[in-house]
Amino acid sequence: MEKELILCDTNVLISWFKGEVKTLAILERIGLQYVLIPSVTIMELMQGARNKIELVQLKKKMKAYHIIHFNETSSKLTIDLVEQFRLSHG
Repeated sequence: MEKELILCDTNVLISWFKGEVKTLAILERIGLQYVLIPSVTIMELMQGARNKIELVQLKKKMKAYHIIHFNETSSKLTIDLVEQFRLSHG
């Protein structure tokens, strides 16, 4: 039986970043290769970054996951713009 892919929202990832044991256990049981993250969720997490160090840490963590784009071209552009302007304009 093939495993299903799981779509994770912002609150799940925030729990993971905080090191909440239950969330970590569930993500480990699912397996990183089966976790999908919407590009909008990445943008929300970028908006929550308090400084460039947190932004870099977020980008490193997100490399392990499959990103789902609502429209690949526009969502990639939006992510780049959020990254570029978030800390300088917010």
